[in-house]
Amino acid sequence: METTKKTTINSLEEVLREHLPADKLKEVERILYGYNCGAPVETLKISNDVKEFADKENFEIAIYKFTAAKEALREPRNVRIGLIQNGIVLPTTDPLINSTKQSKNVLRKCLMRQEN
Repeated sequence: METTKKTTINSLEEVLREHLPADKLKEVERILYGYNCGAPVETLKISNDVKEFADKENFEIAIYKFTAAKEALREPRNVRIGLIQNGIVLPTTDPLINSTKQSKNVLRKCLMRQEN
């Protein structure tokens, strides 16, 4: 009898990057995410200390740059948006109040790190 090895997939992007050649990946990303002002959304570098923090706290981080067309009536400005998709930290059999508190603690660590 053949045994099957379970594989954990962390994200669709991880699978696409691993299995598609660069030219195909670029086209798939265009279809999935669209363009920003006629160009692909730019991925920015993450500093080593932030990468280390993310690894230590067991979460993924990505930084992207979105541009906008020049406006006629106001000066350009930078707008920063942070998105956090958190997972369930404690077993689903634990009381909801405990799980909520633990999730908030994890999010607080992320946010406090960003302020420093």
